[in-house]
Amino acid sequence: MKNLSLMTALFSTFSAATYAQTAHQSARKADADFAKKEFKKSEENYRRSLESERSSKTTYNLGNAIYNQKRYDEAIQQYDDAANRTSDNSAKTNSLYNKGNAYFWKKDYAKSVEAYKNALRLNPHDEDAKKNLALAQRFQKKEEEQKKQQQNKDNKDKKDDKNKDDKQPQNPNDKDQNQDKKDGKKDDKNQNQPDQNPKQNPQEQAQQDLKKEEAKRMLQIMDDEERKVQQRLKKGAPRPSRSTKDW
Repeated sequence: MKNLSLMTALFSTFSAATYAQTAHQSARKADADFAKKEFKKSEENYRRSLESERSSKTTYNLGNAIYNQKRYDEAIQQYDDAANRTSDNSAKTNSLYNKGNAYFWKKDYAKSVEAYKNALRLNPHDEDAKKNLALAQRFQKKEEEQKKQQQNKDNKDKKDDKNKDDKQPQNPNDKDQNQDKKDGKKDDKNQNQPDQNPKQNPQEQAQQDLKKEEAKRMLQIMDDEERKVQQRLKKGAPRPSRSTKDW
């Protein structure tokens, strides 16, 4: 029995070492594929590694490989798993940071902001997270303003439709008589009162033209700034400034 127990222990140790070696080899291949931006092959090898040995680092790197294939929902699941598997604050911060990036590209700015804030709670000095948080908050605010404008427009349209429904059809003869009375009053009023819309003097006209020109120029500046932001985003900066953080 003792010899059998010893053989079982040796076999278990050998099996564990073999699995660990296989996991390590697959992870190394995945790292090499990732460096060559062959993200699909990288994903496959990270998954092979995880079949042999569960690792928070490999889980995190799998999330990065998926992230670079723009499958952001799946990447977020891997980042959550990686964060839950480690007790290292630096590793948790990186997982939360990349989670914020994934939510940003999904245009879920509220969750992106939350993820960046959680990353900064663990590491208040993370400059990348600070920059991305500010950008996500800016887009979140813009989105909220657009939703508010749309809501106001919808409410106005509903109100206009209700007013139209509330109007009752009028007798054509009554309408003609009322119009004649209004026209008569309008003529008397015009005869007894001076012109209420005198021509503007040149100075006032020039001031109005200047204000219009300034408003037009400000709109142009805002449009130019917005285009610059979009261009920076397409290039990958300021965000996310790096697609993923190293472990």
